[in-house]
Amino acid sequence: FFRGCIFATNQNDDSVVSFALEEAGEKKFPKAHKFATVKNPRGLAFDTFGRVWVASTKTGLHIFTTEGEEIGRMKITHAVGVAMNRLTGIVYVGSVDGKKNSAIYGIDTRTMKVVETYQPPKHHKLSHPAGIVVHALTNTMFVVAQKERVVYAFKLGCPKKQCFMGVVLDNLPDKPEQMALWSCASTT
Repeated sequence: FFRGCIFATNQNDDSVVSFALEEAGEKKFPKAHKFATVKNPRGLAFDTFGRVWVASTKTGLHIFTTEGEEIGRMKITHAVGVAMNRLTGIVYVGSVDGKKNSAIYGIDTRTMKVVETYQPPKHHKLSHPAGIVVHALTNTMFVVAQKERVVYAFKLGCPKKQCFMGVVLDNLPDKPEQMALWSCASTT
């Protein structure tokens, strides 16, 4: 959701679309508007500059203006999940690498350079990091490991070997994709 619009990716027709909520009326749904064409798009996120970051499993990580003009592309192998840390200005993208353990890369949105890399320890697998959520207040990143059917937690911005916090959810449904983080009030 950005500036009154909802954005979505469709990997079946290589499109990124937006829905202007102001077009919605009583018993009327907004019409989808073609925002961009990206080969096999998956996750998307907005950075603090208002740019749209779209992960593509075929062509890497695309960066667009809010008008749909592509202003950058980064070579990220089989990019899937994307999330933004609004406090630090870092975009996180999950990369699937069939040859080795996959990873999540932290990209500084000012310099467009990879500044962080996250992987679980060797005895844990991360073969398809489909969903990524950042909880900026606790400086924690949660990652859906699709094939392993678990959610891993990582402490952000720490020394490499100490970042992995462990499995926080397991036995997820078959092929989990995305997740959302919602702050809940404690009932105790």
